[in-house]
This record gives sequence, C-alpha cells and structure tokens, in this order.
Amino acid sequence: WMSGPIFVAVLSGVVLREAVPLARWAAILLGFCGVLIALWEELHASALGAAVALGGAFLYACFLTLTRALRGTPDSALVGMQMAGTLAVGMVFAPFAWGTPPLTVLPLLLVTGMVSTVGHVLVVRALRLAPASVVVPFKYLSLVLASFYGWTFFGDVPRPAMLLGAGIIIGAGLWLWWLEKRAQPA
Repeated sequence: WMSGPIFVAVLSGVVLREAVPLARWAAILLGFCGVLIALWEELHASALGAAVALGGAFLYACFLTLTRALRGTPDSALVGMQMAGTLAVGMVFAPFAWGTPPLTVLPLLLVTGMVSTVGHVLVVRALRLAPASVVVPFKYLSLVLASFYGWTFFGDVPRPAMLLGAGIIIGAGLWLWWLEKRAQPA
C-alpha cells in the first residue's frame, strides 16, 4: 500500500508530463525505504497477498493521478463523481459480504464518514494546487499516525525498527518539503 507514492511519481511523469526531479525521486525512495524498515517484521505475507497489495497501491496511484489530471474540474463535482463511483462499486459487492452493524456503532460510522469526506476533499484540493509527486509522499505519514494511535488507544508499543522507519519517513517528508520550498520563487 505504501508503494503508492512511487507509482504516482512514475505516473505523474509519464501520464501528466510533470517534472519529477532527481532529488524528489530520492526523497520518495527514501520515504519508501523508511516504510520497508518500519514494516520489516510484518512482511510475512504470501505472494498472492503481496500481489493484491501492490495492485491496490497501483489502483490508488491511478486514482490520485486521474484526480490531478482532472484538476480543472470543480472540487464538488470531482469529489461527488468519485464518491458516486465508490458507492456503485460498494453496492455491487455488498450483497456478498454485508453484515448489519449494531446501532451502537452508527455514531462511529457517521464520524468516520465525515472525517473521510473532509480528508477526501482536502486530497482533491491538494492535487489541484501541487504536482502529484509532491503531494502523495505525505501518505507515508499515515504510517506514523497509525503507530501513534495504536500506541495511544490500543497499547501497541512501537518496536525499534518502527521508530527508525518513522524517523526516516519524517526526514524524507521534511526533505521533500524543503525541496519544494527552495524551488518556489521568492
């Protein structure tokens, strides 16, 4: 899943014709190395599981790249079309795995839906304002946040490899931010 930013960098260069300088590639690859270090102990998946995960990351990268390509579309129309497409796919597959949640879970589902919608709108907005290969590496921060929430709410203490990987991810994100700041005219 975390290989998505690499796919986006490739697709943004090939499909969108956006410039992906060597330093940005280096920051993206450094962040991905941080992900591999952080998840090294967890990478005991089967070949099929790894292929499905890479396929999902590639499709997510396609979604992000197409969102960037359609940046001239109004945010509300783009978000609405994407959510309608997701709803349609969900309705096709729901009969195969649907389980009615208990009423006590509904408030959590509503909050999750609201937060996800705001996040989706912000991603669309970010991709309108900046090249995809700049925006997407910040996805690596979700690994850091997941570790924080796991520790805070579930007592899952991060292992040293996770902390090292998180440090590399944060460093790569800061490096990418610095590269973009330096490239902007004063």
